[in-house]
Amino acid sequence: MPDHPDTDEQKNRKRFERRVAKFSERTILGLSTKQIYPPAILMDLAAILPERLPLIDRKTPVASMGSCFAREIRNHLVEHDYNYVQYGEGRVARHGSAPWERVYNTGCIAQEIARAFGAFEPDRMATGDGRIIDPHRKGIAFDNAAIAETQLVTYAGQARSALMDARIFIVTLGLSEVWYNRQNGKIYAEAPPRDAYDASRDDFRLLAPHENTDYLKRAFTLLRQNNPEVEIILTVSPVPLRATFFKRSAIVSNTVSKASVIFAAHEISRQFDFVHYFPGYEITHTLIKEPFDWDLRHVRKEAVKVIMAAFEQTFVHS
Repeated sequence: MPDHPDTDEQKNRKRFERRVAKFSERTILGLSTKQIYPPAILMDLAAILPERLPLIDRKTPVASMGSCFAREIRNHLVEHDYNYVQYGEGRVARHGSAPWERVYNTGCIAQEIARAFGAFEPDRMATGDGRIIDPHRKGIAFDNAAIAETQLVTYAGQARSALMDARIFIVTLGLSEVWYNRQNGKIYAEAPPRDAYDASRDDFRLLAPHENTDYLKRAFTLLRQNNPEVEIILTVSPVPLRATFFKRSAIVSNTVSKASVIFAAHEISRQFDFVHYFPGYEITHTLIKEPFDWDLRHVRKEAVKVIMAAFEQTFVHS
């Protein structure tokens, strides 16, 4: 009987094997298949995920902080009956384990962890109608200074409790473009309100990879000093930035911004054995055909399910 001709997939697999067999670095370094960028036929979770590290079961206290995608992680953990750590309630607490709202950048991550342990004094901004703004948390305003002082103390206690209770702390990095106070260097959560903006004080810039790394190092060192048992899972949000502050394409700026935090995430996980990188960003952009809604910013529910299933495959006990 004549041999059956190879299918296109079989032909492509053989082409790939012949090609990589010629790579001198594969022989010199003993590279595994995973270490070589795969063709479409080999592009699957096995090509992306790290080795299994079962840190979590249903009883493990898990806390989280981060940018927009952090809310999806929180919701999944809550809905699937994990032991999710939660302090505070309402709008500002629905994105993470304390009322830190969405925390987009590494500067604010470091500041909020420091604030929880009494090592950061937040700025206050006054608006034209007398309200007091906490510029380091997104959308946080108080009717007057007295209420602000009381609520800020309450919030710092909630944040500390969440960080101290956690045995797993999931941090989702968002972006590298930040507004900040040029007089003292403190990072803002977002652009100041128009009626609180001060051109002599408020400015924006791009955090470089080494700055993102330094902020994470500072934050995680302080956290481990206070909670020596906590393990950190670090991931990068697949959600692109909404707009760029710089006079160039938002698409180009998003690439620069994500590259900076991705570098920092890998560098800090290399430096600390208690920090573990989860490739949610890479799964979204390589394995999922249509991960975003019509606006190309909000992750579709089907994509969230794929990402969280991969998360559980990596970190959850069978």
